[in-house]
Amino acid sequence: MRLSELQERVLGLLARDMPVREIAAEVGYSRVWVYHEVQVIRETLGVRTNVGAVVEALRRGMVQMTEQ
Repeated sequence: MRLSELQERVLGLLARDMPVREIAAEVGYSRVWVYHEVQVIRETLGVRTNVGAVVEALRRGMVQMTEQ
């Protein structure tokens, strides 16, 4: 199963250590929606934590390490 473009965007923002409230504002959805999507992202990647999701995304080349 693949992540949607919006889920990949959320994952990228999560990788930048952005809080859920800011991610919600950035993507234009509620915090509840973001929490749900982050859970779906974790399940899809087969991990239990947000840190695990970021590490797995880095391993798979889904997000890149960049300077902020």
